[in-house]
Amino acid sequence: MNHEEFFDSLAHSWDETTKHDKEKIKEIVEIIGFTNRAKVLDVGSGTGILIPFIIPKIGRRGRIVCVDVSDKMLKIASKKFPTKNFPNLEFIHSDILNYETDELFDFIVCYSSFPHFTDKRRSIKKMSGFLKQNGKLVIAHSQSRREINDFHSSYGDPISNDFLPTSQELASIFKNFSLNTTLTIDDETKYLVIGTKSY
Repeated sequence: MNHEEFFDSLAHSWDETTKHDKEKIKEIVEIIGFTNRAKVLDVGSGTGILIPFIIPKIGRRGRIVCVDVSDKMLKIASKKFPTKNFPNLEFIHSDILNYETDELFDFIVCYSSFPHFTDKRRSIKKMSGFLKQNGKLVIAHSQSRREINDFHSSYGDPISNDFLPTSQELASIFKNFSLNTTLTIDDETKYLVIGTKSY
């Protein structure tokens, strides 16, 4: 079973079985600092966990493009956030490495998804190319790195080797792709690394 099949198999029960601390998400969103009318790429968006937290920040003139490897997760998200009510949302079934667009974004966010990227270095390079100057690439989790890595290693295939790197390791990769690490939180409560695009 590959990652797409794995997350497709969990999609129908994901929102009931996977719990996210809403207060921590609110805190992370505040720290990120989404701006009115911002264009956001939500990579590994799943069933749309971040959408209700971002929409009030960017307003109706902002835009969120949700990309995920699981088509079934995206279908659930699109039912929760239908186009008639959320015309500024777009759902795209794709791995980030295969995603192509001419659009540039103010924010690219990987919330609770980055460990599952099969080639983290290439993924960061790809995402960096989609950022506007001074745009932000955000890797975020509302749990500690230790909790996430312990859970994945104990779960079994195909996610047993899906690890979250240390903030120092991530900052080192960022540096290679014109991303200045402007914030790191890697403690027992959450994980948040922000890289700002420079040219």
